[in-house]
Amino acid sequence: MKRDLGAASRGRLIAAASGLALLAGGWSAAMAQEAGAAAGDVGELVVTASRVRQLGFQAPTPTTILGAEDIRKTGITNIGQLSTQIPQFIASESPSNSAVRSGGGGSVFNLRGLTAPRTLFLVNSRRHVPNNPNGTTDNNVVPSSIVERVDVVTGGASAAWGSDAVAGVVNVILRKEIDGLEASMQYGGTSHGDNQEFKGSAAWGARFGGGRGRFMIAGEYADNNGIPNVSDRDWARANWGVVANPNYTATNGQFQRILSANTHVNNATYGGLITSGVLAGTQFGNGGVPLSYNAGLFPAGSSGSIGGEGPNLNLGLNLMVPIERYTVYTRTSYDITDNVTLFVEGTIAQSKTDYELIDNFNFGNITINADNAFLPASLRAAMVAAGQTSFQMGRVNADFGGIHDYNQNATRRGVIGLEGKFGKDWTWNTYYQFGDNREVTNETPIVKPANLNLAVDAVFAPNGQVACRSTLTNPGNGCVPINLFGVGSPSAQSVRYVTGLGHRLTVYQQHAASFSVAGPLFSTWAGPIAVAAGADYRRDTLRRRVDADSQANNFLIGNPKNIDGRISVKEVFGEAVIPLAKDMPLIKSLELDLADRFVDYSTTGSVNSWKVGLNYQVTDELRLRATRSRDIRAPNANELFAFGGTQFAAIRDPVTGRTSQVPIINAPNPSLGAEKADTTTFGVVYEPKWLPRFRISVDHYKIDIRGAIVTIPAQDFVDRCAAGNQALCQVIQRNAAGDITQIQAGRVNLSQLLNSGVDFEAAYSLPIASLFKGQSGELSFRGLATYLHENITNDGRTKIDRAGVVLDGQPHWRANGMVTYSAGPLDVYANIRYVGGGVYNKTYTAQSLNIQDFFGQTTVALGFQYTLKPQSSRPIQIYGLVSNVFDQAPPIIPDQQQQATMTNFALYDTIGRSFMLGARIKY
Repeated sequence: MKRDLGAASRGRLIAAASGLALLAGGWSAAMAQEAGAAAGDVGELVVTASRVRQLGFQAPTPTTILGAEDIRKTGITNIGQLSTQIPQFIASESPSNSAVRSGGGGSVFNLRGLTAPRTLFLVNSRRHVPNNPNGTTDNNVVPSSIVERVDVVTGGASAAWGSDAVAGVVNVILRKEIDGLEASMQYGGTSHGDNQEFKGSAAWGARFGGGRGRFMIAGEYADNNGIPNVSDRDWARANWGVVANPNYTATNGQFQRILSANTHVNNATYGGLITSGVLAGTQFGNGGVPLSYNAGLFPAGSSGSIGGEGPNLNLGLNLMVPIERYTVYTRTSYDITDNVTLFVEGTIAQSKTDYELIDNFNFGNITINADNAFLPASLRAAMVAAGQTSFQMGRVNADFGGIHDYNQNATRRGVIGLEGKFGKDWTWNTYYQFGDNREVTNETPIVKPANLNLAVDAVFAPNGQVACRSTLTNPGNGCVPINLFGVGSPSAQSVRYVTGLGHRLTVYQQHAASFSVAGPLFSTWAGPIAVAAGADYRRDTLRRRVDADSQANNFLIGNPKNIDGRISVKEVFGEAVIPLAKDMPLIKSLELDLADRFVDYSTTGSVNSWKVGLNYQVTDELRLRATRSRDIRAPNANELFAFGGTQFAAIRDPVTGRTSQVPIINAPNPSLGAEKADTTTFGVVYEPKWLPRFRISVDHYKIDIRGAIVTIPAQDFVDRCAAGNQALCQVIQRNAAGDITQIQAGRVNLSQLLNSGVDFEAAYSLPIASLFKGQSGELSFRGLATYLHENITNDGRTKIDRAGVVLDGQPHWRANGMVTYSAGPLDVYANIRYVGGGVYNKTYTAQSLNIQDFFGQTTVALGFQYTLKPQSSRPIQIYGLVSNVFDQAPPIIPDQQQQATMTNFALYDTIGRSFMLGARIKY
């Protein structure tokens, strides 16, 4: 059975989007390193697929090039939002991703869903200082107003650019010179009345020193007020969720799990719910009044229910985190001689977020004794009559205040370097870069379980006053008794005692230096042999300091730890382009591209990466290309040194048969080794003479990562322990009753990650006069599509393919297409984005879940830009965009956590219809 639970896309729109993406266009007419369309002088341009400079060279590695005009038409407010415009990207950390949001509200690139640390991010072909322990960089540090182009290499590129380029490279090229002042201002929001955002930018530049010097400065400011709750959208207010069916057996024909609307937590309420003993099913109303509790369907043996009076914690999740940010970038260059240029770059960036993260909670695990001073007398009497000395209570402690997260992330970066030419066609470049990132995070109030347990154990002291039992024997312990019966019953003083402030300061520093040289060695009958070579060095230092409570594991969640880690890397590299044949029958040109890089890590030792590529121009119309590469990624500072803190997950225990929320501690592993990936790409580029201005490319890719660094899901630890793996049983803690109380999950070098599929890219344009005589203007079609064939995780025991899985994997198809009409000063365009549907879990049987197939989502954006006085030296451009015009909801794909997401935020648009209007000036 397939249902569109979120009223998402319809079949005709899906078909239209897919067809447009496959038949229409690529993001740039300069696709797949057709550099001539991206810049006038190909000989002076190095596109990221290769370091070699050679006139007419077309690298065999697939590369998508996005020009500044392409980016402007998307209406994005920062470079990171390109993740929603290029189907090879999967949204990773972002302000609008409730599942995997970065603390500072940042956004990072994640090619092919292989995680952001496997995508190398460059600015002006240089690494940028990371802004978190994962070694990734927030795209907000790049001022979008001065971006010249963005190169996206969708194949392995470690040999050319270094480690981390397993999935590919994103290289943001900034303009080197501005003449005068350029500024823009825009404002937008949604049709739901939220997510208002203001963005302003300005850039100014001038020459000095008789024209030998150039100076530019650019600044950008943006302020977004966010979307506080998922419940602000109609599709979420139905309280979707997945609940376990306690009546299921393998033979009774019932579903093991049920996906339904109107689902609730069944082991806690906001005022408290008794979950054990003779009083089970009693909840507490205002003032602590005992009330009967309507559990809804599945009242026994299940932590979730359909119907009933329990809360749905999904509704409190943020849909968009509010963020305020600014960036200032400067560049000064001076031609010391006609062949040597000195340049200096500097960046200062800061972002701030301040929002409520989640409610405080205790799911069915608060122990209340019969002599509790706040317990209503009628309930105490019932317990005494039954011979019961205590019961368990579940409570969502919203009256403690939701856990509030404040994050400030500041980055500084400076570069000084020299670049020049010698001989006829040789170039060289050297630079030193220093950058640091300082992140401050405060989270409060977070429950301290030890204090809560003492405060809950409230009794009458000999003087008749209510006191903590522990205080009677230890009068100086400072315990404050707490009343948990009923919403609003806890006193402010008791809440302060049972909660605390989580604080962490993280400083990441990076020193980097590089030297490279490129030029032709000599010529053969087929053309010149061109080479590039160089050496890189960098040192990353990570230091984190946390509060005393976190260091001592005193909080219910979180508990990050102090970190002191350092990684240094030495690299030497070389690349050569060797012409093999030229101007022969069926061989217009044939070139071999070879690259090699030797890397020595202070943490994991030495490793080698290489690339072999073949570029075969069959005719003027047809080009074939292929690459085979060994790509590498060493473990980052977070994986080697950092405790990831404490999280909760719903764990099914095969030993007891019970499912419960269990704290998961993510531990570091200093023994991790480097990942090694074998990447294969081969494809065709076709530009038919019979259809001028049309170009299409089709490329197959396969990325096979061995020794992949992953965190094994906590459920896997439990399952493997139950299956007899005693080594994994050691990370699982149980109490006297045999229940799991904690799992310490660590990072390991997994056996294999395998990702393969096909990318499509095309472009076509035609003059309007060819359709309507006498009419001016041009109509262009552009599009990208990707088909995911395999997305396999193989840990040596279990092999799972998540291609086509939309819960925790990726759909088979994703596509983007743009249609643009240009006539003089006016551009009007439509952007269609399609994200496919799929199944819930490939390992499920027909009885595992009642709904297992889901439609995808198609969204349409309409925009325009109009230039006033286009021939003037001071033009003004007005532009606007309506995103998700039809307000398409995402498919409803809830996971099985008690505080869960209702869809895959990394894949689908959850914001809804949005509007933006702005203006640009040039002076």
